Amino acid sequence: MTRDGIYLYGYYGQGNLGDDLLLISALRMIRAVRPEAPVFVHCHDAARLPVLGDPGVAPVAASAVLADQTIAKPLRFLRYLGLLASSFRSCTTLVFGGGTVLQESRSPLSILLIAAMVSVARIRGLDVVLIGAGLGEFRTWWGRWAARHVLRRVRSAGFRDAESLERARALVPGCPAVLTGDLVYALEAPHNRDPISASTTVALSIQPSVTERSDDLGKRAKTMLRDLIQALLGDNHSIRLLVFERKAGENQGIDDARAWRALLGGLLDRPGTQVALADMPGHAADATAACQQLFEGVRVHVGMRFHGHVLASQAGVPFVGLSHDTKITEICRMFSMPCLALEQCGTADILQAVRTVENRTVSAQTTATLRSLSLMNHDVLASVLVKG
Repeated sequence: MTRDGIYLYGYYGQGNLGDDLLLISALRMIRAVRPEAPVFVHCHDAARLPVLGDPGVAPVAASAVLADQTIAKPLRFLRYLGLLASSFRSCTTLVFGGGTVLQESRSPLSILLIAAMVSVARIRGLDVVLIGAGLGEFRTWWGRWAARHVLRRVRSAGFRDAESLERARALVPGCPAVLTGDLVYALEAPHNRDPISASTTVALSIQPSVTERSDDLGKRAKTMLRDLIQALLGDNHSIRLLVFERKAGENQGIDDARAWRALLGGLLDRPGTQVALADMPGHAADATAACQQLFEGVRVHVGMRFHGHVLASQAGVPFVGLSHDTKITEICRMFSMPCLALEQCGTADILQAVRTVENRTVSAQTTATLRSLSLMNHDVLASVLVKG
């Protein structure tokens, strides 16, 4: 059996615009180094992958195995790892293609599964490389152990922000890691915001994993967003509610559109309302289309979506971060934009931040710097994929 394939891991095929863009960017970088190699794309639903136009791509619906509620968890895990082991037989390299893949969200399970994947890959003789990666915070001993397990086995790693890089080096001193940038910045996108002083449109992005929480943070976030929208309407703004994630089917969990409807009830369907949903671009998503469709004519973006801020910066639209994660804090810091902690801020604070940035120019130099850093992920890949 010819063994020259590359296994590309990410949260792909789940109807998320940011992850679709990461996939497109990662695949282009792989093709720049290994144009003919088979690429196995880890995904949940192959039908929901963006149109890649690459006959050498083979989807592997491994995430769907984990999500199959008809079989017991231990059997799911065994089938999942078995499917990975089978795919790895044709591969030389496991590539983590951007995003915060190394994190501990509500439990250490996700990072433990990644540690198990890396173990299987190394047993099969694969090299492991991370590009444009984020490294989250770890609250448990198991989470920290799993992150160290992964970082000790990578050949090379590019982290998208300084904080992730520092965390990696703190966990594993001597880790072969460098500072790069988020992969979406490597995609061509316009930075041509025309003067739009007459525009009154404010774009908002939501994170359902926050607003659907039943704790105080979730309740606070929902109340604050409702109050913010009413206050903006009272100031004669029009509101564009951005949709970055669409789930397949009514029983597949809440997505951005459903979260907005749960939050606002019938307001979205009221005749003459100045509030409207702006859906994510379709399967042929690229950064230019995303910027134009979501941010054209927008004065300010306010929100919880990291890639909402990335695309806003590429479109030249100033933004206000509502921070529930350090990656939001980091991108706001890099562009000198306001960032408000969800646990502490109120509607008046957000309105003041909007007024502060609405006439601010997004630094084209910072965007260009982040693009250059993002393109350095190519060098991280090439250091592993170029043989001999």
